[in-house]
Amino acid sequence: MRFGEFELHGLSDGFFGLDGGAMFGVVPRPLWERTNPPDERNRIRLALRPLLVVAGDDRVLIDTGIGDKWDTKNTDIYRIEHTDTIESSLARVGFKPEDITKVVLTHLHFDHADATAQERGLSSRTPTEEPDLGTLRVQRRAGYWMLRKVFEYFLHSELHAAGISPSSWVRRRMAQYGRKVFNALFRTRGPKEPKRAERMARLREWALKQHLPAPIAEYMEFTVGLTFEDMRAHDELDWLPPPAESHAIMALKPKQRVVTDAQMCLDEWWDAHNRYFRAALETYERAHKTATDVVASARCDAATAVRYRQAAMRAANIASYTAPGTPWRRQSVADFQASDWPPELDRNLLARALSAALEVWDASRATLPPAPGPKPH
Repeated sequence: MRFGEFELHGLSDGFFGLDGGAMFGVVPRPLWERTNPPDERNRIRLALRPLLVVAGDDRVLIDTGIGDKWDTKNTDIYRIEHTDTIESSLARVGFKPEDITKVVLTHLHFDHADATAQERGLSSRTPTEEPDLGTLRVQRRAGYWMLRKVFEYFLHSELHAAGISPSSWVRRRMAQYGRKVFNALFRTRGPKEPKRAERMARLREWALKQHLPAPIAEYMEFTVGLTFEDMRAHDELDWLPPPAESHAIMALKPKQRVVTDAQMCLDEWWDAHNRYFRAALETYERAHKTATDVVASARCDAATAVRYRQAAMRAANIASYTAPGTPWRRQSVADFQASDWPPELDRNLLARALSAALEVWDASRATLPPAPGPKPH
C-alpha cells in the first residue's frame, strides 16, 4: 500500500489473548462477544500487527511485536500463538531484519516492544541469573502499578454497571475506597495476611468519617475481594514486567501510570457530550433550513431578505433551546409573535417559519442521544 511517498507493509507477529472485559471497559459483554468471542478464561484473541514504512533508503519498523522470550507459564497466561514472526513477515515483502534502518516504539507495552531484543535461549521473565536487587525492586513496584491499571478498568466498569452517577460524590468516595481496599489486600498478602483484619478495620473507620454508608463499603469490599482473588488464582499478583518496561513505568509520575475511574468518567462524559452536540447541531441545521426555505418564498429586496433570514435563525433558536409544552416554550413563542418586526415583513410568513422550525425539531427530539448531564469534577 502506498501513501504519498511512503510504502506501507502490514506485518504480523502472531496472536495473543487479554481479558475481554478489560479491553472493552464499559461496553457490555453481550455486545462485544458477538465479534470477539472469549475463551473459557474470558480472553479475546488479539492480533500483533507491526508496520513497516519504506521511504527512500529508510526502512522504519513501527513496533516489534511480542517476541519469543516467553516461558511456558506466561505463554499460557497470555495465550500467545506464534503463528507468524517478524522475520517471516519481512521475508514475504522482500526484507530481512538487518535491512531495518530505524525502529519506532509507540509505547513500551510487552505486545508492542518485547521483540525489540531477540536473544534466543534467554527469557526476560525467567532469567538464567539472579537480577540485581535494584532492578528487582523496580520490577516489583512496576508490577503493582500494572495491576492497579487493570484494577482501575474493573472499578470503572463495576461502578458504571451499578448506575452510580459519574459526577456524584458517592462515585468518587466509592472509587477511593475501592483503591484503598485493593491496596490493603495487596500489601497484606502472603506472610503479612494476619495483619489484614486490622488494616481493613482502619479502612472501615475511614469510610465512616467520609460518611460512606456501611452497605456501600461492604459492597466495595466484596467486589474488590473477588477481583483480587481472581488475580491470585491466575498467579498475577507477583508477576514481574521486563526490566526495560519496568523502568519506563516507574519513570512516569504516579498520576500518569494509570487511568483512574475519574479520568475514565470524564472521557465518557466528553464522548456523550460530543455525540449529543453533533446530533443536536445536525437537527438545528435542519430546523434552520426549513424556516429559511419558508421565508425564501417572499418576494422582497435584498435588505428585507436579510431580515427574513434573521427571523428564521431566531425561530430555529427557539425550537432548539425550548422543550415542547414548557412555560419557556410558550413564552418564547409569544415573544416572537409580539416582536416589533419591520412593517415590510409578512407576519403570517414568520409564523409559518416558526411553526416549521418547531415541527422539525420536536419530531427529531426522540432520535437525539441522551444528554450528558453535569460534567464530572
